[in-house]
Amino acid sequence: MYVDSADLPVIRYLMSAPAGRAPANRSLEWLKWFGLAAMSIGHTIAHPVMDLAEMDRFVEVYGLAIVFGAPALPIFCSLIVWRIAHASAKVLPGYLKRLGAWGLLSQPIYFLWVPGLGMWAPNALATLCFGALGCALLVQRRWPWLLVLLGTLFALSESIGRDWSLVLVMVFGLLLVQRAGLNWPGLLALLTTFATARMALPYDALSFQWSMSLITVPLLWWLATRLPAQPGRLPGWMFYAWYPFHLGLIVLAWRLFALS
Repeated sequence: MYVDSADLPVIRYLMSAPAGRAPANRSLEWLKWFGLAAMSIGHTIAHPVMDLAEMDRFVEVYGLAIVFGAPALPIFCSLIVWRIAHASAKVLPGYLKRLGAWGLLSQPIYFLWVPGLGMWAPNALATLCFGALGCALLVQRRWPWLLVLLGTLFALSESIGRDWSLVLVMVFGLLLVQRAGLNWPGLLALLTTFATARMALPYDALSFQWSMSLITVPLLWWLATRLPAQPGRLPGWMFYAWYPFHLGLIVLAWRLFALS
């Protein structure tokens, strides 16, 4: 018997909310704080093994960093896509400029945090900036420039790794929000699943740690919707400024520790 996929309960749920209906601001604010905490803890644990690749128990230490830090990427990807999907045309250029400026500022600090990757390996914020740019081009229907962006990232994939594919999925997620009415839980599930798959596959010693995001991200979202109080609200730029600031702080603390 043929079953239409749209009749499946999970599909009906993920497509049930109109694209214009946003989750409670309180929940999104909490999720931002959870993302910052996950990123900070993961980077703090990971830096010693990034700085000293020959360190014993590399897999165990780096695996612990992944478990704590991996949820940050799909959380911030989803927040950026959702923000662009509901942003007005007037605020979009300023948003992209701020995001790009912080991504550019983060690059030399990122190089100090993990020098083995080389100066031109893009930091996470730069990758999110490319994703935001692709989403903005989609919103503005600048198809030739969107194809140029995706084609350029694909051509440079040998030097920038798999980051270009995350940009493609962010654009695809925005398309589903706009055209198919994908709601916030659906967008978060899509980007979490892809971000996990791109790091966990092909299978290796750290695949299990990467796959933990499939559990931790939904748990963090559930917790964000249950917390009654509004978290401290900070200017949006401070969430992006924290990325280079905390990386620089970790590098400085590790250097001082190594000298002592």
